[in-house]
Amino acid sequence: EEEVELLQVEKEALKGANTRKAERIVALEKIIEETKDRTHQQISTLLNQKDQAEREWLNASRTRDTTLKELQAQYDAALSSMKQKDALIADLQRSSQHHLTEKEDVERKHSETTKSITDKLEEATVQLDNNKELISNLQETLQQRELDIIELQREV
Repeated sequence: EEEVELLQVEKEALKGANTRKAERIVALEKIIEETKDRTHQQISTLLNQKDQAEREWLNASRTRDTTLKELQAQYDAALSSMKQKDALIADLQRSSQHHLTEKEDVERKHSETTKSITDKLEEATVQLDNNKELISNLQETLQQRELDIIELQREV
């Protein structure tokens, strides 16, 4: 009977140990479930944050692409404007050179014409002086002849 009692006590002790183990298992399963829930919530939160980050990155990428396109358009416009200004400057330089050449031609022709007129004036002045001298000589000769005629008439 003692043995039975001991076995009974041992049985009760084992039952108690099993109950504690079962309670411990239930508590651990509860902790595992809670940990799973928290882990799922954390994973869900991280996935949401990842999705949000991807959306923000995509928006930033689109904004960057749009900004790059706008900057490229501004650059192209500035480059085109610069090319137009360079072409205009080249045209103005050619035109200026042409006008300068024309001005030099006009000045050269003016100088040539002025020299020609001056030369002709000098020739005309020399001719005029020669003509005056000739007229003066002719007048002297005429006066001498008139005197000769007057003297011849007296003699006659």
